[in-house]
Amino acid sequence: MSRIFIAFVISVIVVVHNASCAETSDSDIQQKLLLRVGQTQLRLEGRNGSCHAIASTEHGSAAQYALGIPWPCRFHTNKAGQIRTIQDSGYVYVLVESSKRTTTTSNDCETHLRSMRAKGTSIEVSQHKDRVATCPPFQWDIVLFKELFN
Repeated sequence: MSRIFIAFVISVIVVVHNASCAETSDSDIQQKLLLRVGQTQLRLEGRNGSCHAIASTEHGSAAQYALGIPWPCRFHTNKAGQIRTIQDSGYVYVLVESSKRTTTTSNDCETHLRSMRAKGTSIEVSQHKDRVATCPPFQWDIVLFKELFN
């Protein structure tokens, strides 16, 4: 009897945990793919299974950046669900994250991170990226936003 009860409790926990990650609306997802930084709009999209950023200015110029992390991806958000940015030394930093569960029965994720920064209409992608075993939602340390550029 106790084995059946334990198996039932574990099943309920796994279903609830997976459902909390899977239940997002299309508009919620779209909000995590668009960001305006000054005069530049950043948009994330998938191409051949990889995450790309497209930067468009109000003057009509556009640039594309291959981020080298898997699609689907999104901009990192704060606890309220708003895209989180950090400002330092005239730059606005934003993290792009891509996360998936390692197995359907695991609480572990493989999360890829890449940082971008904007100054005026100039956009840069960090030279480095990171891969961690943490599942979103997670509040990344402010240092990580800038550290991936060093």
